[in-house]
Amino acid sequence: MATFLGWLNIVLILYLVSLFLIKRYISWKGRNITTSMKLITIKISRFHKIAAMALLMLGLVHGYLAQGNQLIINHSGFLLWIIVLTTTVVGMINENTDNEKLRKLHVQYAFLLIVVLLYHYFYSGPIIG
Repeated sequence: MATFLGWLNIVLILYLVSLFLIKRYISWKGRNITTSMKLITIKISRFHKIAAMALLMLGLVHGYLAQGNQLIINHSGFLLWIIVLTTTVVGMINENTDNEKLRKLHVQYAFLLIVVLLYHYFYSGPIIG
C-alpha cells in the first residue's frame, strides 16, 4: 500500500507542476494557442487546491505506512513532506493576498519540491547519520 501511495503522490506532484509548465507554454506561444487549450487549462486548474491537499495528506499516510506505523523525523521523506507543507501554505496565503512575490516563492518551492523528491526517490533514508 505504501508503494502505491508513493506512486500516487508522484503523479499528483507531476500534475501540480505540469499546470505551471502548461501556463508558461501558453504565455510563450501567445496568440498561436487555441482557445480550447486555454479552456482545458482553466478546467484542469480547478483541481489544483484539491490535489495539493490530497498530496499533503497522502504523503503523511505514505510515510507512516512506509516507516512501519511510526513517524520518523530524520528521514528524507519527512523533509519532502515539510517542503510540500510549506509550498501549500505559501500557495494558500498567495491566493488570499494575490502577491506577485508570494506567487514566485510558491513556484520556487514547487521546483525545490521536485529536487527533494528526486533525492528522496534515489536516497530514501535518514538525512543525518
